[in-house]
Amino acid sequence: MHPDLSKDQANFYKTERVRNVFANLSMSSATGDGVLFLVAISYFQFGEGVKSLLASSIHYGLILSIFIIPILSRYQWRINRVMPVLLFMAGASLLVASSTDIGALYVCSILIGVFSLMTMTPMVTSLWREQMPAHLRGRLFSQVGIMMMIVNLVFAYGAALYIGDDISRFRPVIVVLAVGLFIAGVFSWLLPNQRLQANKQNPINLLALLWKDKLFGYISMTWMFLGLGNLACLPLRAEYLNDLSYNPDEILLLIAVIPIAGSIFSTLIWGRLFDAMNFIVLRITINAFFVGSLIFFFQESYYLQLLGSICFGIGKGGGNVAWSLWVTKFAPEHRTGDYQMVHAFLTGVRGVCGPLAAYWLLREAGMDSVVWICTAMVATSCFLLIPVIKFGRRGD
Repeated sequence: MHPDLSKDQANFYKTERVRNVFANLSMSSATGDGVLFLVAISYFQFGEGVKSLLASSIHYGLILSIFIIPILSRYQWRINRVMPVLLFMAGASLLVASSTDIGALYVCSILIGVFSLMTMTPMVTSLWREQMPAHLRGRLFSQVGIMMMIVNLVFAYGAALYIGDDISRFRPVIVVLAVGLFIAGVFSWLLPNQRLQANKQNPINLLALLWKDKLFGYISMTWMFLGLGNLACLPLRAEYLNDLSYNPDEILLLIAVIPIAGSIFSTLIWGRLFDAMNFIVLRITINAFFVGSLIFFFQESYYLQLLGSICFGIGKGGGNVAWSLWVTKFAPEHRTGDYQMVHAFLTGVRGVCGPLAAYWLLREAGMDSVVWICTAMVATSCFLLIPVIKFGRRGD
């Protein structure tokens, strides 16, 4: 444990580390490159509308958080009492998904579980802002991230080995995810008694921060280019490899196992850079890895796909740290939750629109066109950040 932490901070760190690891196991599996989505396309063989809905599910949850959190904060409920309820709801939903052959019930169960998980996002950022010292925040968060990704790597590799070439063996895999959520719920009960910040604003009025704080609004705009391009292609990775007739275990290796491994080896470095580096320069560097991942992955060469997966993992390692903590560098301390809610809401919007647009473009123009449009959007986000590099140390 770091010597600069007080006893209470150390206790928070130990507890949050376990909660984060087990909660994020399901969150990672629910993305457009996770096992829950692979089940949707390979076992249930849903149409494009349902696939885009599931690929965007975590982002619908982020959109809902800007409406739900202000309602909860009005009564200043304790975070360590709200989070267990949400985690147990998510776990119960995944148990239902693991036991059904009814496509509609599978979709509804996954959506309820994911919505419950994503509602907690602004709470987690507020906890880290309140409980952790600023000069250690990125480093300690990245250490938690590494633990989380090691567990995800073991789980993804084990799931790939267990499922093999028979996707119908997915049920025990989802049960393991549900058990992880129940464990996370127990540990979230042990977190500090921090209350949600009182907020009587209309949730939509929070979006005014985008033009009242012009730097925050500008960076959020560049993040839209990055997110739309990146998130649009996320579910297409599994689709692309599925069309090349890869087995489910081979697909999971390239879309889950290899990226997680890349994130593990890079996250601690990204965390230290977050504490010490100009944030805008850091964000441009992270985005450059995402550009490389798009260029390399959507090629018919297995080795280029492997390189693309590694680039994506490295970028995702930095992206996880930056996404979760960047508002702590730009928001006034008492408004951290508000800034994070706006950031989460915008992430939700691009996460919903990205896959929908990608599947429409895929049908109208083909895979190559979608990939190059997305690559251009991510590259544009890099160039747009250059003029504001001088503001990248606000809040240090």
